[in-house]
Amino acid sequence: MESMTARLGRVRAAAHQARARVDDVSVTATSRPPLVRVTASGRGEVTDVALLGERYRTMAPAEFAAILLDTVRDAQTQARGQVEAALDEAFPHRAGPATAVDPAGTLTGMGARMAASGLDPDLVREVRVATGLDR
Repeated sequence: MESMTARLGRVRAAAHQARARVDDVSVTATSRPPLVRVTASGRGEVTDVALLGERYRTMAPAEFAAILLDTVRDAQTQARGQVEAALDEAFPHRAGPATAVDPAGTLTGMGARMAASGLDPDLVREVRVATGLDR
């Protein structure tokens, strides 16, 4: 049977890989019609908004706001998909999709289960630091 330390080492390496992939996620969505371009990170943060052309100036504010919000949601949804793919690759047996763009909920749950499992507290702390749960 594989030692708990070796298994924890694999989990830690997978967590590092997943965090790096999540940190690299950046998705850009363009509205239809092409009035605005929005970029979102793997954490769901809007990192850039660009207005395309001048047509938005002649639109009703509510109409333009709806297009902008739809584009933000589109970028965030695409980013969430990339985050889910990274988590699925790193943790193929995980319990399912993260509840938000930020996978911290999934990683926090994993950290809590490890802490409650009776594993060596130093190893649990090391994994929590590696995954960003403890900074």
